[in-house]
Amino acid sequence: MPHLDLQAFKQPSQEGISCAADTNLPKDAAFMWGRAHYPHPGKWLGSGNRCGHKPSSPAWHLFKAPETKKPLPYFIQELIERVRHYYAQPTLLPTLANLSGKVNKLSGKPRQNRSEAREAECLVLEALLSRTDFASLRVGTPLPDGRFIHRTMVEIATIAGMVEDAIDKETKQLVNRPTQRFWRAIRRLKIGGAIDIHKQYETLEDGTIRARPGIKTVNMHFLVALGRISYEKLKAFRTHCSKALKLDSDSHKQQFPDRHDPEIANRRLREQQREKGIKTNPPSSTDKSPVIHDRDKRKELQRQYSQAQLEFATNLYGQYPGRPETWYSEQLRRAFPSLDDWIARNNR
Repeated sequence: MPHLDLQAFKQPSQEGISCAADTNLPKDAAFMWGRAHYPHPGKWLGSGNRCGHKPSSPAWHLFKAPETKKPLPYFIQELIERVRHYYAQPTLLPTLANLSGKVNKLSGKPRQNRSEAREAECLVLEALLSRTDFASLRVGTPLPDGRFIHRTMVEIATIAGMVEDAIDKETKQLVNRPTQRFWRAIRRLKIGGAIDIHKQYETLEDGTIRARPGIKTVNMHFLVALGRISYEKLKAFRTHCSKALKLDSDSHKQQFPDRHDPEIANRRLREQQREKGIKTNPPSSTDKSPVIHDRDKRKELQRQYSQAQLEFATNLYGQYPGRPETWYSEQLRRAFPSLDDWIARNNR
């Protein structure tokens, strides 16, 4: 039986590499994968995973902090810095670091997400936190007149450095759209219990329904687990944000009373109706729209499992502060042995 050089089938040939490196050759000159043409451009050949990711040098430069009138509060800056700690030490956020649910057969420890996945999660988390209104934990910007600007996924992806060129189907113009890597990171953050997304839409005059930016909220328990802070410290910062927003709102009401008095009048009219026994339904709030559940039933159960873990873990940090990370991890493993066991126990 003739000897087969298996190594030739595992990596592009040197002939193919030199061929692609020759700038005088046409652009479609491909690498060779053994005897076949390598189906990819080979831009990141040699990086190990062929996507340009280097575990020892995360691409933090992709994050583009949004321009603001004032620097981000120190509290938010600290949280963003803690996000990068998660990249180097995934056990800080066990609900996010072990989404596969698999265990290393040799060590018996939970298997961690790949480093390129953690890099994407960190970049998206940084973008979300940089645009979060901590008074309500919604991703967006509150306005003094009471309105709220929900940030789109395109805006978040742009801050995270995860956009690509695309042709808009309606205008046929070149636009930016989030990459598939961005959407995978968003899905993992949802499953890991970091964020929730609520649907929003509007009905146009012709009866058609048009989607609006979804309401994205950051999980309070996730923030406590991420920052290794107490609930009281988070509550104090949120109270500070609420007071600052109220000052802006009061100033706006004094400056533009005509915009606020009609709303006050409607509330008082409704109160008078209730006193007379007349019941009317107030306008529905978009904030009460349903959470977007994962299309995969098991992934949706895993999202609920992660939220339960986060609540349990943050209660541990509050009751037993200053313990080693290994102690917290052990308590979490005892309370939540596996996803399958948790599903079976809660579906009885």
